[in-house]
Amino acid sequence: SDYVTLLKNRFAEIQTVSVYGGEEADPPQFGRVFVAVDVNNAQGASETSKVAFANYLKERSTLSIEPIVVSAEFMNLYVETTVYYNIAKGTLSTGNVREQTINAIVDYSDTYLNEFGKTFRYSNFVRAIDDSDSNIVSNETMIKAIIEITPDTTPRNFIVNFKNELDYDYLNSSDIASYKPAILSSSFSYNGDTCYIQDNGSGIIQIVKASSNATAYEFIDKSAGTVDYATGRLILSNFFVDNDLGNNIKFYAKVKSQDIVSPKERIVSVRGEDIKIKVLGIKV
Repeated sequence: SDYVTLLKNRFAEIQTVSVYGGEEADPPQFGRVFVAVDVNNAQGASETSKVAFANYLKERSTLSIEPIVVSAEFMNLYVETTVYYNIAKGTLSTGNVREQTINAIVDYSDTYLNEFGKTFRYSNFVRAIDDSDSNIVSNETMIKAIIEITPDTTPRNFIVNFKNELDYDYLNSSDIASYKPAILSSSFSYNGDTCYIQDNGSGIIQIVKASSNATAYEFIDKSAGTVDYATGRLILSNFFVDNDLGNNIKFYAKVKSQDIVSPKERIVSVRGEDIKIKVLGIKV
């Protein structure tokens, strides 16, 4: 709490700070205190800012404790919702309802998330969607967690840790229609093919060739890594892309609990780009 106060009083650009002991790091680093920082109008903090924050804290810390300043980690939420709107009373178009719902979701994220130590509460969230207009009757909403990585053309290992228990199914065949993976990535170019990543329900990560009309999976790599469903920890082995696209790959995770916990070093939020809304007019 002293570190939080010191930094916020000295650096006006800091939006939020989280401090935790090195024994809670992965792997543990005893004798250190980690200070995760997010600044205004940015995600995380620049290297220059982190050095300035660390130097300021070192001058005010005991010799036995080394403050390590890190940039905030982010886990975004994918929101897919169907909103039922009473057209017998309401006068808004489906486009207006959609825009109003998006604004309500982003406002909810800004108000109740977007800081360290905040937990996403599903029941409060869907209530906020209903409350965005008096003529919204109900909504059916599905949430997935998102973590992004930036790969390159050089093979290397990646760790993607959702730190929430995952809900998983078993892939008993190559049938696309019936299987719902716990982990699913956005597409990328791999060995000349457009591919995506998914798990097989038995803790194995696989690379699959993307196809718009396929009825069965075409596996490019059946053992590209592992996932621990109990912890949400995903490991990719020697992963690369064909060319440096400059784009992140999104990993979508089905979290077992509808309430999603934010670890001490991470901020949970909802971005407009991760919202998918369908508005259905009904008469009540």
